[in-house]
Parts: sequence; structure tokens; C-alpha cells
Amino acid sequence: MNDLQALISHGGLTLVSKLEHTKNLDYSYGFVRKRDIFRDNRTQIILFAVYLIVVLLLISVVYCLNRREKIETKIGVVLKFILALVTFVFYTIHTYEDAKDVERLALASVLLLILPFVIKLSLGLFIISRESKTNPAFHVWLEKHRMITFFFTFLSGVDLDAITVLSSKLEESLKAPLSEKANKQIDDIEHVGFFLKDLPQLAVLVSV
Repeated sequence: MNDLQALISHGGLTLVSKLEHTKNLDYSYGFVRKRDIFRDNRTQIILFAVYLIVVLLLISVVYCLNRREKIETKIGVVLKFILALVTFVFYTIHTYEDAKDVERLALASVLLLILPFVIKLSLGLFIISRESKTNPAFHVWLEKHRMITFFFTFLSGVDLDAITVLSSKLEESLKAPLSEKANKQIDDIEHVGFFLKDLPQLAVLVSV
């Protein structure tokens, strides 16, 4: 946009003064872009929509907890997962909208989006598969809740706590008997991921 403004403002020194359809432009006026609120603020509108979704999710969580006061729920894990999901959406939007404007960071932004997702998804599949083979109680539960397990296993690519949500006890279908070993591995992987994924992503966001 600034380049076009410069071409018109200095039309006497550029091709603008020689081309048939541009030679009569008023060089002193320059280029004025008609403002489009939706086009110019697309990213902000999307982020606001995501924010509303998050608020609704949090309200739903609080509502569920109020209905189940006597049940021990893993509310911290659920909220952490929601926050990770929102962060993933924000970073995806940033990568699509802004990262390409900084050439030296474009590749890094894409890699920091795709590689962690693939690695975490692979680890999530491994944990679920191993639990099914070594934990009889979980295997029985899995046979009855295949679809919801598949859904949260896919979301483990965003955050491995998606698997822990399966045992959060927020709903009747979220009472998976995960072993302590599985929970510990998820925590350990997420701690490592903070340094290998979250901090580099933050560095990219700050650099743009």
C-alpha cells in the first residue's frame, strides 16, 4: 500500500506518468484507499468471536461444576486445556495473517504450528493405545466411548491435557480411568513442551 502511494506521489519520476490509464492522476493527491471495516479488522473480529466462544465454554464449565458439587472434578486441567486451545487458535490466525509479512519468520511460524501438533498427536495416540493394552478398566471404558475418545485424542495435538479431560468427571462420559503413569507422562511432556514450543512461539509473536 505504501509502495503504491509512493508511485503516485512521485508520478513524474515513475511509469505512472507514462501509462495511458495513470498519466492523468493527480500526483499531489496520491492514493486513498476506501476503508472497509470488516476487511481491515478481519483478524480482530475473528479473535473477538473466539473470545466469546471461550467465555461461553467457561460459563458451561462453571455451570457443570455447580451441578456436581459433590464430585471431584479436574477443573484446573479443563481450564488449562481451554486456554491452550484458544492460544492455538490465536497463533494459527497470527501465522495466516501476519507471519507472511516477515519473510525470515514465516517458515519458523509454520513449523512451530505444525510440528508440535503432529508430535503431540502422535504421543497422544501412543498414550491412548498403551492405556488400552495395559489398563483393563480403561479398555472397557474405551469400548463404550470410542467417538469421544477419538475426538479428544485428536485435540491432544493442541494440548495433551485433552486426554486428561477424558477423566475430568465433568460429565458421565468423561470418567475415563486413566492410570497415574499416563497422567504423569502427560504432565512431563507438557512441561518440556513449554520450553520447546510455547517459548519459541512467544518469541515469534514478539518479533513480528
